[in-house]
Amino acid sequence: MLYFAYGSNMHAARLRERTPSCQPYAVARLPGYRLRFNKRSDDPSDRSGKCNIVVSDSEDAEVLGVVYRIDVTEKAVLDRAEGNGYAQVSLEVNATGSRLGVYCYHARDTHVDEGLTPYAWYKALVVQGARGHRLPDHYVDFLDSHPAIDDHDTQRAILHFRLAARRT
Repeated sequence: MLYFAYGSNMHAARLRERTPSCQPYAVARLPGYRLRFNKRSDDPSDRSGKCNIVVSDSEDAEVLGVVYRIDVTEKAVLDRAEGNGYAQVSLEVNATGSRLGVYCYHARDTHVDEGLTPYAWYKALVVQGARGHRLPDHYVDFLDSHPAIDDHDTQRAILHFRLAARRT
């Protein structure tokens, strides 16, 4: 299966923990969408924003990400990791001069909150994933410029910062 990762799952080490078979396939562009950190977690102790894609009318709107090839037997694990707050969608992305049919996740309306800010460790996973796959500098800068907050759960923060520091 071809899966389009645009948030923390761009970080190969993060995705590999969930789906060991994952193999990067291509860097891709999703036209007509914008990236937001407006998805609320299912975990009540996590009051931060996670990545989401939203439709945009702007002609220059696009979300960059990474297409991974994933064994179909591991899809259920990824579904569980993404939780009830995300719904699966099928989309077409532009990659290496062609259009690819992929699946990805977007936030359900019940889990969207425009007032959220990502934890610093989550933003680090997204930024390092983008850097590791050599997304364009302007896009990495866009991701890195987003404000972030400290996680009150220091153990969770340490665990995820260590993961973000691993090579993609």
